[in-house]
Amino acid sequence: KEAQSVIAEASSSAWRTYKYLLSKGVAKEIARTILPVGTYSEFYASCNARSLMHFCSLRNHPSAQAEIRWYAQQLELHLEQLMPETYKVFLEFGRKAP
Repeated sequence: KEAQSVIAEASSSAWRTYKYLLSKGVAKEIARTILPVGTYSEFYASCNARSLMHFCSLRNHPSAQAEIRWYAQQLELHLEQLMPETYKVFLEFGRKAP
């Protein structure tokens, strides 16, 4: 409990400092250096089917970090839903991109 409290306070303090720096006109890419590694990010990306399959084949590997494996698994669900025939071939070829 104490550790959670300390982490939460440090994160809150870093977030307040980040917002303060932004209010002073500091560029986002500079201001975010104050944020801890554990801060969640949001981003948008685009790719083609081959790139997506390649990403999934690399990042679903057991040696990949758990967080990136979770992300790859979610992307793979989208691949399966949006391109079922492509996904079927992806699986048939041992999860390797062509």
